[in-house]
Amino acid sequence: MAVTTTYLDVILPLAIQHTYTYLLPSHIAPDTVKPGMRVVVQFGKGNKMYAALIKKIHFNHPEKYTPKKVEEVLDSTPVVNQHQLLFWEWLQEYYMCTPGDILTAALPTAL
Repeated sequence: MAVTTTYLDVILPLAIQHTYTYLLPSHIAPDTVKPGMRVVVQFGKGNKMYAALIKKIHFNHPEKYTPKKVEEVLDSTPVVNQHQLLFWEWLQEYYMCTPGDILTAALPTAL
């Protein structure tokens, strides 16, 4: 039986126009993560860590870069549901802003 690698497209709380793909490490069971859950990821060359939001779960390795691993899953259930994620996409197009702008405005600062 072949092992399938799981990837997560995440929204970072930064003014970046698109999502980034991260690798779900083997010690985290794929069935424990869902879109709308928060994960800790490293972004950039430094040791900056961010609480990002899972937008999509898939099995496609990115073509242009080697993805970094998710450091930690912060939630046991999604903090944002699928309807909210779809609304965020509409807001992004309508107001011509980034997914990170929407994330930052929609979630309480404590999260």
